[in-house]
Formats: sequence, structure tokens, C-alpha cells
Amino acid sequence: MVGKVSDVVFDKDTFEITDLVLKKTGFSEQIKSSENMVPMELVKVIGDKILLKGEDDL
Repeated sequence: MVGKVSDVVFDKDTFEITDLVLKKTGFSEQIKSSENMVPMELVKVIGDKILLKGEDDL
């Protein structure tokens, strides 16, 4: 696990989510800053877990 979604960023005109804000957890929290922004175009699946697109998906 890389982190947990701590917030979402959305376009106030269209109400579409544009980015997810991830709060890093565990070991990954110690490596770099504790939050990352993930653009929605990199998200493959949203469910109990969020999967990001790989090179084959882009």
C-alpha cells in the first residue's frame, strides 16, 4: 500500500474530481513528503482499493 486518500480536488464548475490527494503511510511516508497528488487520468479503478494505470494502460 502506498497511502490512503486524504482529500480530493474537484473542478468547481463541472464538479468532476480532477486529483486525489494521497497521505503516505508506513515506510513510504519516511522516503519523501507525506502527501502526493494523483491526477484522475492515472486512475484505473476506484473501489475498496484504488488502482493506478500502468504503462500498458497509457
